[in-house]
Amino acid sequence: MNLHHHRYYGITVFLAALIGLWGCSVAGLFELPDGHLYNGLVRLDPGGKAPAQVLLVETDRGQDNAQIYAELSQRLQGLGAARVIFTSLPEAGRGDFLRAIAEQPKVLIGRQLQGGLPGGSEQSLEPWPEGLAAVVSRSGLVAKPPAAFGLYRRQRAFFQVAGQSLPALERMAAAGAGIHPLPNAPYLVDFSGGVNRLPLVSAERVLAQGLIAELVKGRYVLIGAAAGALEPGFYTPAKASEGDITLLQYQGFALDSLLRGAVVVAAGPLTKMLVVLVIAVLCLFLYQNVSCRLSGGLTLLLLGLYLLVAWALLSFAGIWIPVTEMILTHVALFPLLFTRRAEVENLILQESLLGTSARLQERVFPPSIFQTQDYWAQVVALVNQSLDLNRLIFLERIPGEHRLREVKAMNCSLEDIQERRRDYLRTPYSTAINQKGPIKIDKEYLARTQSGEDVYLAPLTFAGEVLGFWAFGIDAVKRSGLPLFDEAVLAFAEEIGELLYQRQQWHARQQVEENSLARYLLLEGGPGAHRHLQTTLSLLDKRLATLENIFEGLETATILYDLFGRVIQVNRMMSQLLQEAGLAPFGMTALDFVVAVTGRDATEMRQLLEKVVLEHSSATLQGSLPADRERSCLLKIRPLKAESGASVSALGESHPFRLQGILCELVDLSALDRLEEGREQLLRNLNKALGAHLEGLDRSLKTWSGDDAGPESPPGLKANLELQSAASLAVLDQIQKLLADQVDVELGKHFPVAPGRVVEWALDKVERLAAEREISFRVEIPDPSPPVFVPQEELLEVLESILLYLVQDAAQGSEIVIGFALEGQAPVFSLANQGFGLPAERFQEYLFGHDAVSSPEFRKLRRALRLAQRWGSVVEGSSEVGRGTRMTLRLLGFI
Repeated sequence: MNLHHHRYYGITVFLAALIGLWGCSVAGLFELPDGHLYNGLVRLDPGGKAPAQVLLVETDRGQDNAQIYAELSQRLQGLGAARVIFTSLPEAGRGDFLRAIAEQPKVLIGRQLQGGLPGGSEQSLEPWPEGLAAVVSRSGLVAKPPAAFGLYRRQRAFFQVAGQSLPALERMAAAGAGIHPLPNAPYLVDFSGGVNRLPLVSAERVLAQGLIAELVKGRYVLIGAAAGALEPGFYTPAKASEGDITLLQYQGFALDSLLRGAVVVAAGPLTKMLVVLVIAVLCLFLYQNVSCRLSGGLTLLLLGLYLLVAWALLSFAGIWIPVTEMILTHVALFPLLFTRRAEVENLILQESLLGTSARLQERVFPPSIFQTQDYWAQVVALVNQSLDLNRLIFLERIPGEHRLREVKAMNCSLEDIQERRRDYLRTPYSTAINQKGPIKIDKEYLARTQSGEDVYLAPLTFAGEVLGFWAFGIDAVKRSGLPLFDEAVLAFAEEIGELLYQRQQWHARQQVEENSLARYLLLEGGPGAHRHLQTTLSLLDKRLATLENIFEGLETATILYDLFGRVIQVNRMMSQLLQEAGLAPFGMTALDFVVAVTGRDATEMRQLLEKVVLEHSSATLQGSLPADRERSCLLKIRPLKAESGASVSALGESHPFRLQGILCELVDLSALDRLEEGREQLLRNLNKALGAHLEGLDRSLKTWSGDDAGPESPPGLKANLELQSAASLAVLDQIQKLLADQVDVELGKHFPVAPGRVVEWALDKVERLAAEREISFRVEIPDPSPPVFVPQEELLEVLESILLYLVQDAAQGSEIVIGFALEGQAPVFSLANQGFGLPAERFQEYLFGHDAVSSPEFRKLRRALRLAQRWGSVVEGSSEVGRGTRMTLRLLGFI
């Protein structure tokens, strides 16, 4: 068995044993041995208990009448009894007796249950005369106590009768004495001291005035009938040479336990599990460090110690621990731990022969942010390569405190922070935490370096935990030109906070794994040679996963075949294209694929593949995507050469022709086609616009030089020439602006977009949600419509975000109207719904304000609108409660 492969074998078997023992305990399989152990330890009571608070009075059958019962009550109350409790009513004169004690609040009556088992639906209360509500309220139920394998140790606190929960007589009496808390479930009775601990007198002695006041005063007197000659007793833990005890004595012990607060507390299921776990952990540490010679004596010593602890807690604290489970846990784990210990030592010795080192593999990747000590330098590099900031300082939270310390600075000094309290419970740190995002703060927070700088503070939090803060300055002019700056800073702060939290958690796990305590818990105490092998394999897995992610994330559709025509690997883009074309990549050879993409003859393609295989040459062919023949692409075929060396690898693989396979790549040319289409559209519209203006100039010039032209120019001719000339220059200026705007950065994104097509794509995104709310769309876009010059994907995101909000705000079954029109040269989208709406001021703050919003819909909508503003577009929105919302998007036109 390999130790690395079965790393958690020991802990798995260990937990299985614990859960099995605990399950048997909960199922009651240990109740019989536990009961005998309990009885034996109770009978070893050391004495010294407090005097009993209960006096027992037995009546015989000749005294079972109302007159004697009433006289017993009066005599006992006269002697100072705290309560007089009758466990049953007299056979003769029940009504007279109940009416006689109606005005005696110190008298309680036991009411018998009739028929069936306790708690059964067939049980009923003993019938009493009508009109005795005051007495009924002072009655408690009496029934035979519950047994477990013939042992009687518990008494019920309540009985379920006809859907009602009624208290037992003993609990009723204890509750009247103000005892708190009282058990609500069957409880263990304290039988310590034996049967003779409770004084027992006969009713004849009471009637003959043979009792002294000191015996009765302040005690609860329990009066019941003596047991018959043939009536069986109850086998309890009480120590007595006479054997079983009567029901009256059992009730006396139960009442005395409640009055003295001496109810024995038994361990519940969770406590048993905890105790078993403690014993198991004790065995873990002892038996992995004790020799076999001493283990037997140690086991006997510990088993005796368990019994001694159980007896002491039961006798002096009234607590019954699961000693049976403790003993069985120890006995069960003894062979398991020794077997596992021998196995681990054997496997460690075997793995020490491997001689595996991870140093070579560690060179595959640079140290991660989790492993390096200077991790803040990596955080600074992450921010600096993406955000153009003047300076920044990171502060981290001091562990276990609410104070901060500065740790890393860029383009400034750590001493530039003027605020000296460094307490994140105070402003401005608390303000940033409450805002859950970056806040603009007083410039005095950082030492002044230049004018026109805005200073911000962002909290670094994750999962509600404050990990640090990020203070930075940025040029105000640069900030004004970045409409998505707040979102970008918030995103970086959230990612850095999560990164710091994960690093913190990783180090905590590393400390546990490197701690000898953790290794003992995993039953891997001793040398850890296998962990070096695990590190090596983890690095190799990481390397492989990185390469696979790179291959999978390529936007170029790629598929790799071996020389036998089988697919080795195909990335997501290629799988998607072939699926759209109805082709199965794993059912095609390299030849089938090349023929399907190029549409050429198979014979010609065989010759091409032959050249690739034999000469290790590459080929590039014109092709088209299988799902769309109008969409052009380039097919690149090149050999994937094997490393030089043996022709047969260690895995028993061979590489014919020194090739690992044939790599086929499809380069999509549709983006270039769209750019070409945009260029042609630009030229056509330019020709049309300039042609119209030049025709106007030509007509004006003809009018100027006509035969009927006078010495003076016609009225308005000069103004017309100036108007046509200005219009022509405006067209040329617009062309220069469109060609120069972001062409060098996002050439592949900015091209003319048909508004109708983008709206259709956006409607597809929200179609499912709209169908659930029964919302329809009315699209009023003329066909043809002039194109707009914006990033297509970003325009789609903006329209999708607006539609998503309008759908969620719209009333069910209503209609959303989408319009498009030209206002001068500017294309304008208008989107409106009929819905709930918001107050106008709040709606404007949600859309264009800088305060953080909790709603994900508004966060997405705010980001989308700032994207549109980045193109130079104008966004307007209005909302009215009860009427709905309207959004207007004014874009740049295309010539």
